[in-house]
Amino acid sequence: MPTPTVPSSTVPPVCGKILTGNGGIFQSPNFPGNYPDNTRCVWTITTDPGFQVHLNFSEFSLEEANGCSFDYVFIRDGNNQSAEMLTKKCGFSIPCPITSTGNEMFIEFRSDGSVTKSGFQATWSADNTTISTNMPTPTVPSSTVPPVCGKILTGNGGIFQSPNFPGNYPDNTRCVWTITTDPGFQVHLNFSEFSLEEANGCSFDYVFIRDGNNQSAEMLTKKCGFSIPCPITSTGNEMFIEFRSDGSVTKSGFQATWSADNTTISTNMPTPTVPSSTVPPVCGKILTGNGGIFQSPNFPGNYPDNTRCVWTITTDPGFQVHLNFSEFSLEEANGCSFDYVFIRDGNNQSAEMLTKKCGFSIPCPITSTGNEMFIEFRSDGSVTKSGFQATWSADNTTISTNMPTPT
Repeated sequence: MPTPTVPSSTVPPVCGKILTGNGGIFQSPNFPGNYPDNTRCVWTITTDPGFQVHLNFSEFSLEEANGCSFDYVFIRDGNNQSAEMLTKKCGFSIPCPITSTGNEMFIEFRSDGSVTKSGFQATWSADNTTISTNMPTPTVPSSTVPPVCGKILTGNGGIFQSPNFPGNYPDNTRCVWTITTDPGFQVHLNFSEFSLEEANGCSFDYVFIRDGNNQSAEMLTKKCGFSIPCPITSTGNEMFIEFRSDGSVTKSGFQATWSADNTTISTNMPTPTVPSSTVPPVCGKILTGNGGIFQSPNFPGNYPDNTRCVWTITTDPGFQVHLNFSEFSLEEANGCSFDYVFIRDGNNQSAEMLTKKCGFSIPCPITSTGNEMFIEFRSDGSVTKSGFQATWSADNTTISTNMPTPT
């Protein structure tokens, strides 16, 4: 447990607020100055029924530690500290945007008795979970009207952008792209540029991304503003992307690449010069404990050709494995078919895939559902890059037993 000077979770917080309405902003105490020692703050956000809470950090700097055991932010999917945990964050990387499943979110900030940083600033907005009741201003044609731009995309990958990109997109526009890959593949979408009018709930200009081939499919995300979204992967072989602009204020829009990502390792391997998955890896390690660091061979020099490395991470029962890349540079290709990192939710290559990555964008932090994670790195017979460096930590899934260590 923390030092006695830190209030327990049953003691009223020393800062925070009950937030209601359509959106707003909040920050750690003293921001942009350093937050104080031994602090507990709680914000509870409640929007109207039928809406979700969308949280976006614009600044983030907290003491970093394995398992975020000193200073941290807990974000929970409900209105109290017993609600399901969405994420736990510390360190200096701005977290990816976070959305609740319902209309409530619980944010708790803790600091221990030493080492403080500038903290964080965050904005939140009420995001409607259905397209029919959260449309742009009436000047935009309804969703039953044919789109004025967009395309049906098939194959292994490609690129698309908003109209007039990199110039400003026009007012009153609706574009639709439907992506279909071969059965057994997923659609992996990555934005390289993104600039849309920003508003609470993304109610003016926005991009809707859905997990299927039409506007009734389940929503994966809704985006606006100026932050490049994290990469998005469908659960099946189809994705539906809809772009909307209202009758005023336009920006430069977006550019995105997509690729067909095989959901199984056995049928989407690199060129034959790479040894099969049944061959023992030439590098890697079994990792246990509370956290650590690992990297591709020769990092920060280029990794070698024809390499397979495997790291298996195991923490104590009741903990999750939290993986964070600090450097990332791999050969880029549609479907990551040459050099790549596979991350799986278990202790072997048959476990469920969490993500498959290549290219030059640092992946978003990744958390296992249990206490094990399997990371496999592959390179083919040509073209090498500097590779990657990653840190991992044991992240407790319950607040009651994962408090900061004594200072």
